[in-house]
Amino acid sequence: MENQSLIKILLPNALLAGVKECLNEIFNQNSYSDKAVANMLKSHTQWGSRDRKTATKLVYNITRNFLLNQYKFDELSKSLKLSDKIEVFIGLAMLDDEQLKDRVELDDRFSELLSELSDIPDAVKYGLSDWMYQKFIEDWGSGAIELIQSLNRPAPVYIRYNGLKTTAQKLNQELDKMKVEYAYDEKVGGAIKVLSSNQLRQSKAFKEGLFEFQDIGSQYIIKKIGIKPEQVVVDFCAGKGGKTLQLAALMKNQGRLIASDIDSARLTHLQKRSERSGVKNLEIFSHSSLTDKKNLMADVVLIDAPCSGSGTFRRQPDLKFRLKSEMLEEVLNQQASILEDAKGLLKNKGKLVYATCSVFKSENSEQVKSFINKYPEFVLLEEEYLLPSQLDGDGFYIAILEKNKKGM
Repeated sequence: MENQSLIKILLPNALLAGVKECLNEIFNQNSYSDKAVANMLKSHTQWGSRDRKTATKLVYNITRNFLLNQYKFDELSKSLKLSDKIEVFIGLAMLDDEQLKDRVELDDRFSELLSELSDIPDAVKYGLSDWMYQKFIEDWGSGAIELIQSLNRPAPVYIRYNGLKTTAQKLNQELDKMKVEYAYDEKVGGAIKVLSSNQLRQSKAFKEGLFEFQDIGSQYIIKKIGIKPEQVVVDFCAGKGGKTLQLAALMKNQGRLIASDIDSARLTHLQKRSERSGVKNLEIFSHSSLTDKKNLMADVVLIDAPCSGSGTFRRQPDLKFRLKSEMLEEVLNQQASILEDAKGLLKNKGKLVYATCSVFKSENSEQVKSFINKYPEFVLLEEEYLLPSQLDGDGFYIAILEKNKKGM
């Protein structure tokens, strides 16, 4: 029997087609899930808020459990003639959703075989490959399963008000006008959790630079550094500049803020974002030109290092099946190289801040330990793993080192 007679999905045709297109973009065109979802919502502006929410939830749930869905599909295919994999994945996701399970109908044989599935490998249950599951166990021991589960939950949306252009009170007024439900986080000043469905990216307030989308963990990392106006601060791996803009706000456009990235193409986004946000003290350098500046003598060098992204599985669940063990080895080598390049930009007593959005210890505490063993003039002041269970955000690691020539 074909899919059509085995499984019936009771969703509007346009909604079902949009979800299928989005999943095809992720699974067959190697698009990242957050980008694919953004494209889907942009292409279907006629959808109401309920349809937008349903489509987004389905795409993320299916992607989050891709390896589990694949396992079920393969097992069922041994007895059934299943042709449209993505449609089966959608049906499986709807069955696991209390609000959607009544909108999918299964053939009795399909339902019977699905209920008989057993002995699913532990790694597959959490949508992880074997090597990744084992890495969580090795790194986190008895806390591994709780961490894996926390990274498997939907991610909240956080924004940060831009102190260069507005105040918290004024932004509150704008959010109230748009009838957005929100709450300020008590642990991280300025972090705002968005509680209702919204179209904030299309809002006038966003286009005018009054706020930025930024995970609460990311906001916490930058606040922890203790940035002050008038400092010389280098964002060595600026990327598209989310943390750079927060640095500028904390510096109050005073001092010298320098941004660079190995991937220079990403810096074009930063230039546009900085202009919208009212940043005046930003200088953008190519990676090679910055590393040549031996007399820069920065107060702070932030390395938001390229990493596996394991701490962002909530927002980018496709990383769970894209990341291969050999790719992690390449990342580790790149991180070590970046630390080498950045260390010469600091003045004596300056801070070298190393951060990742990964929870794997080889990318974090082990990487920092290796660096300090090689360069004893750097002293570890503090380090911290920030897990989703602590702030309901992404997983991060931060280490703050001080350059101390007397320690040589």
